[in-house]
Amino acid sequence: MTWVAGGKHLFCARAISDVKITLEMNKNDIRYFDGVRKSHFIGQNMAVSFAGSIRLALKIIESLQQEFYPRLKDGMFQAPSVIMHKARRCIIHHYNKHKVDENERVEFLVFIVATNLNISTEMWKIVSPKFTPIQPTKPFEVLELGSGATAPEFRKLVKECSVGYYEVHHEDRKKDLIIPVGNVGMRYLFAQAIDYEKAGISRAMHIMLAYPYNMTIENLPEKPDGEFPHVASTWDEVKSIIKAQGITLKDCYAYA
Repeated sequence: MTWVAGGKHLFCARAISDVKITLEMNKNDIRYFDGVRKSHFIGQNMAVSFAGSIRLALKIIESLQQEFYPRLKDGMFQAPSVIMHKARRCIIHHYNKHKVDENERVEFLVFIVATNLNISTEMWKIVSPKFTPIQPTKPFEVLELGSGATAPEFRKLVKECSVGYYEVHHEDRKKDLIIPVGNVGMRYLFAQAIDYEKAGISRAMHIMLAYPYNMTIENLPEKPDGEFPHVASTWDEVKSIIKAQGITLKDCYAYA
């Protein structure tokens, strides 16, 4: 399992993603451990979060970083939808190039920040094999990736986050409306999510924030003063982590 959720608000975009690796040894032996970054910068104004086959996703992300983004001209970021159209073609190409079989699945949230402040930040969800772009249809809507999206506890959290405000009830029966966006919104979602114990979803998570000319990914350990687990950003690093568990790649399938 995995849990990735993202949304946008005016000129910013944000995402939260866990770091759990799921190793499927066979149908009766599935193992979990923290170890992979699921949110990545593609460039100064573009980021993605993923779920699915770790090998395939990281191969595609590497291609976007090294081959696709450097070829983009600065002026193109005044039209995020044009970049998304080109990125989709690149993703489809490398998906077909690197997939092992037709059952290997990968999905992404793609975030593109416009350099023109009169144009809003854009976000899309795309899923193999066609990678047809899906955008939010409501102002505060949050899109999800991974099997964690089917868990009732996380569905409830995302539904609350998609409204755009939270009701805070007081003992005197009065209530306040809080509108958490950006960093505050993701931290609130994280604070609620760590209350749940779900196999395949880590309590340590990343928060990705995207603003014009400024994108950050922040480590959020399970406890405020705790240590964040070591996570891999490339497939070679993931292979090293799996090997350190005493497991050979031919004996398992790694997914997020």
